[in-house]
Amino acid sequence: MTLQILESDTFEALNEDALAGYAEKLGEIDDIAGIQPGRTMGQRFALPFYDDVTLLVFTDTQWLPKDVRVCFLENGEQLSRLTGSSPPLHEVNAKAPVVLTEANMLIYLVFFCFFVRGEDGPFFLLESPDSIFLPDLPESPDIFDLSRKPRSWGETEEGHWRASATVFYSNAVFAADFIVQPTGMIEMADDTPLVADLKVKVSAPLVLEGVLQS
Repeated sequence: MTLQILESDTFEALNEDALAGYAEKLGEIDDIAGIQPGRTMGQRFALPFYDDVTLLVFTDTQWLPKDVRVCFLENGEQLSRLTGSSPPLHEVNAKAPVVLTEANMLIYLVFFCFFVRGEDGPFFLLESPDSIFLPDLPESPDIFDLSRKPRSWGETEEGHWRASATVFYSNAVFAADFIVQPTGMIEMADDTPLVADLKVKVSAPLVLEGVLQS
């Protein structure tokens, strides 16, 4: 079972009435395009580290880049857009609040590293060679041998969790150690390079850049 929320089957598909409501509420996304009921797909994912916050994901065959996902954290009437920066997530963590436990901490770690990004994209935790987010890697098939489930190593004296994982970031793969605080703050405490200078990287855009011209 994957720890990546976006690859789980625990979602609710939004019907056209629901999509129409979000289309009115959100208007034109990134000043490019809006939600089109009947074409745009919407999914609502439960998040085990919140009591009342869910993840909304919208996709559309006409949006560019072709694999872009427009994502929001929904807390009641409030929608917080996730575009790769950390403040929206930390604000929801403080208000909701986030409730981390030994049972859900690794799921949160995968979620956080996917949605809080560096200049070259997500810090994708390489837990399985079957992930839909992995690019084709014909020149380096052995990279998949490096995939492993993130692992918990107990708590520090301060009551923070320790975890380790294999990270695919930009065109490199490395082993990383993390410190996860109960507030949802995460620190990468150490990293060890495993593979560098790959010709591809994980592409999982969160911002619209255009639409297909009919």
